[in-house]
Amino acid sequence: EALAVSQEILDVAPQDTDAVLQSAYIYSLQNKAAEAVPFLKKALKSQPGKPDLYLYLAGAYIQLEKYKKAIDVLEEGIQKAPDRDDLFFNLAVAHEHLGNRAEMIEALKKTLALNAKNADALNYLGYTYAEKGEHLDEAIRLIKKALAIKPRNGYILDSLAWAYYQKGMLRKALSIMKKAVKQVPDDPVMREHYGDIYYKLSNKNKAKSQWLKSLALEQKNDALRKRFQDAGFGDPDSLLKDAKQRKKKPK
Repeated sequence: EALAVSQEILDVAPQDTDAVLQSAYIYSLQNKAAEAVPFLKKALKSQPGKPDLYLYLAGAYIQLEKYKKAIDVLEEGIQKAPDRDDLFFNLAVAHEHLGNRAEMIEALKKTLALNAKNADALNYLGYTYAEKGEHLDEAIRLIKKALAIKPRNGYILDSLAWAYYQKGMLRKALSIMKKAVKQVPDDPVMREHYGDIYYKLSNKNKAKSQWLKSLALEQKNDALRKRFQDAGFGDPDSLLKDAKQRKKKPK
């Protein structure tokens, strides 16, 4: 119904940017980004100075996994609006998908140069460092700054826990990770991190439990499946199947 209303507006006023963006947003919610691309491109031809159109078109390309096209659109948008931190942020996202780590980090730094309070960019850059175990003090500083802006964000808490894990501060990492999974209980990466911390602390029972929860949420994680088996925890697929069958049994 919302899409129909937006279309009615566009029939009368085809250059109504808000209606174009609303339609694009609805298509993205429906996982129909391909349908948003044509009218976003058409809108850009008639309104080449509108940064939001570049942003939404790039977002559609990212959803379609056409990352090179997203980068081209974002770079063109940045030429038109070099002060938009959200364009640089999405440029970082597209570069990450292509494995362009240096370009991703550069785009995040430009994002923060434009908006030092962009919590998502602070967390993104901090976690990028933490993931590789590099610049850990800087990673913690960035993530803490993001957390001050979004104090109840489970994903940022996970990033901070992981940075402390990489520093070998396991008890501190565990304390923070417990808070993270309370905020976001169904994220497979966070459950894997939780298990990693317990494993390093030699609490194998809890490591097994958390890794199993991670695999229940993301069964295609072959690397974790191998680690699970190498740790002597057995076949995770069989364990998950048994747990599922037990739940089905009447009490």
